Amino acid sequence: MPLYIGDYLSDTGHLTPEQHGAYLLLLMAAWTRGGVLPDDDRILARLASCSTWDWKRLRPSIQTFFETDGKLWRNSRLSRQLLDAQTRRKRAEDRAKVAAEKRWENNETPNASSMGKSEHAPSIDSDMLGASAPAPAPQKATTTTKSTSLSRNGNGLHPPERGTRLPENWQLPIPWRDWACTVAKIDMQHATRCSLRFRDFWIGVPGARGRKANWEATWRNFIRKEFDL
Repeated sequence: MPLYIGDYLSDTGHLTPEQHGAYLLLLMAAWTRGGVLPDDDRILARLASCSTWDWKRLRPSIQTFFETDGKLWRNSRLSRQLLDAQTRRKRAEDRAKVAAEKRWENNETPNASSMGKSEHAPSIDSDMLGASAPAPAPQKATTTTKSTSLSRNGNGLHPPERGTRLPENWQLPIPWRDWACTVAKIDMQHATRCSLRFRDFWIGVPGARGRKANWEATWRNFIRKEFDL
């Protein structure tokens, strides 16, 4: 919650220390509750950290800073600041999401020139060699051993797949979340939202590109690129 000292003091210079404390606590509570407070003396007294009797004494001076319809209390300035903060956060998240997707697509796009190298070279018909052509030398044992470690896929031989895919029900481990909060200086909710984008992106990546040997390292790289660290 932003607090503009000059504006606050100009509006509250007449308050006592006790009234200052109650007012600030109610502002903080309203910020975490979407900008509204219930018009209930017992709840308001608890949020202001005072007894119900003390709250009834404080209420007249505090209520002047809020608008009420008999059910809810609203502070107009706090409501504007909250809406502005939510709008800026949503724009920042959208920009970060678009930038992250572009970076990951660029980093993970396979090199087209390296495709197709695993295909066999075309065989030569034995009739083209002529009757006098010598018989091919037997293959070395090392070649046979290497071939047995490969799996057949279509017409070519490809190395066995490495790494694992991210499970569809994956959830952000607490140590990974704490690391992101510390390094990127974000709160737990923001880290959780980042993990949902991380999961949705990698679940949608097809084939070998979606397999990683170390998902924790992939998460760390994602956070560093997400926040330009």
